[in-house]
Amino acid sequence: MKIEIYETKEETAEAAARKASEVLNAVVKQNGRTNFIAATGASQFDFLEALTSDKSIDWGKTTIFHLDEYVGISEQHPASFRRYLKERLIDKVHPENVYLIEGNAKDP
Repeated sequence: MKIEIYETKEETAEAAARKASEVLNAVVKQNGRTNFIAATGASQFDFLEALTSDKSIDWGKTTIFHLDEYVGISEQHPASFRRYLKERLIDKVHPENVYLIEGNAKDP
């Protein structure tokens, strides 16, 4: 395992975004498209900002999924992870496909 240590959370996020960009670009080059699973939470703010600023990624060849959602809340709720991802990722990069968990659906 390679361990990298950075002075700030911003530097850590930028390094993680560079690595994610390398992986996404390599998979698109090899397969013509890629899938991306997005995590949420305050720990991802700087990472998503750095990642969405990277113009080398062909987001039009990506499909995005996410990991979790609160049951029983709408996408407009301030705690909604769907809202979070739309504001911090999806609306910025416009991926080809997006599959989000609908927490307020009858059967999420």
